[in-house]
Amino acid sequence: MKKLLLAQLPEPVVPDFAAQFPHDNARLVATAAKAGFEVSPDVAAQLWARYSDGLCATWLSMSEWSDETVLECLLKHGAIIDTPAGLPAVPAGYQTWLDYAVANMELPASEVGALTDEELAAATLAIREAAGTELRLLRQPVSCVPR
Repeated sequence: MKKLLLAQLPEPVVPDFAAQFPHDNARLVATAAKAGFEVSPDVAAQLWARYSDGLCATWLSMSEWSDETVLECLLKHGAIIDTPAGLPAVPAGYQTWLDYAVANMELPASEVGALTDEELAAATLAIREAAGTELRLLRQPVSCVPR
């Protein structure tokens, strides 16, 4: 049986706002940290870009804004999760532990024994791609607009 899922739209090339606006980005990270939120520079830049885009701008200047207003704007497009104290940092190159798990997923040992090396490599790639697609679909914003 074949499984039919929604096809992914091609993802547009995302500018590196963290590099383009280093001073603004440092403020975003510091403002979040002061309020008790851990956020990477890349995620902070993406959150600010989403907020700016919602107001039909590429990147809004925050120089005249209070930290409270900046934080409020960041939180509009962020998801907050509680993490236990002492949790190791997410490996470099991954936004979350779930992204890391998907990228490093392996077949169960019961499935590996009967496969050749080539079949194992192909199956591993296939499950990682399938899990990545499912994760992207889960992350898509929900729209209540009828189609």
